[in-house]
Amino acid sequence: FRERCDEEKSLTLDDGTMKIFLNTKGKIDDVSPETKNFLEYVERGIISGKFVTELNDAVQSVKFNKEARLEFMTFEMYMKEREMEIAKRSREEGREEGLKEGLESVALKMIGKGKTLEEIREFTELSLERIKELFGMKDE
Repeated sequence: FRERCDEEKSLTLDDGTMKIFLNTKGKIDDVSPETKNFLEYVERGIISGKFVTELNDAVQSVKFNKEARLEFMTFEMYMKEREMEIAKRSREEGREEGLKEGLESVALKMIGKGKTLEEIREFTELSLERIKELFGMKDE
């Protein structure tokens, strides 16, 4: 996959990146031997071929390098914290949106019961402007 403009399909980003999706469970025999070696390494830990041997050496080097492991663990903790912050923010935004929708629903019911705009504002704490918007009223 390559980056391309949605509006102008012929316009590509040309930033040199490409996304390749590999399936270790694939059955079609249309990849290079080097790619097969890589997929076997990922799937079963089988080391064969120059690239996979070099890759495995690098993996082992990082595994046994305390400083590299610490950096990786620190980065992993940072990413988990970021994920938790984003999830928390999303939940808070969802709660706020739900509360707003609930208050607006109450305001609609109150107007149906003949309550005044001021009574609705006092009970729901919605702004008078928002209450008027809900009922299609224009400022006078």
